[in-house]
Amino acid sequence: MFLSDLIRLLLLLVLGIFQLSRASIIYGLKPDFLFVYLVFLGLDEKRWPRRIFFLALSIVLLKFLPNFTSQSLLFAAGVVLGYLVIDYFPSRLAVSFFLALTLGTFLIDLRIRGFDWLSVVLELGYNLALGLVFLSLTHLYDFKRKKKSFFR
Repeated sequence: MFLSDLIRLLLLLVLGIFQLSRASIIYGLKPDFLFVYLVFLGLDEKRWPRRIFFLALSIVLLKFLPNFTSQSLLFAAGVVLGYLVIDYFPSRLAVSFFLALTLGTFLIDLRIRGFDWLSVVLELGYNLALGLVFLSLTHLYDFKRKKKSFFR
């Protein structure tokens, strides 16, 4: 258990540092690597204290400011909304995951950027593609271990 938490934490830090760098900009937009990763963690991690720990750590990593900004609040609300959709939406986990990414992205981006629909839709596409990469890698890993996948 400790090793998997350490790997999750290390991946969170690497994705956070990458998201803060200029290398993560794709056609003028930054995909929300940490948002997608945190919602992805919600598929496997069902304990709320651990979820909140990873969320708080990512907020500190992304928005290292002495006060809690509206962007941080919207980011946290988007991730918590994603967790609630994953926990309470009666569907396959992959469908719940993509719905959580969609709703969370709209919640985060509509308030920050106003109603610039093109950038919101592009970032949603980036986030969904990144989510598909996370799910596909997990599916391949589970297939290799002959374990039941998130795709069920």
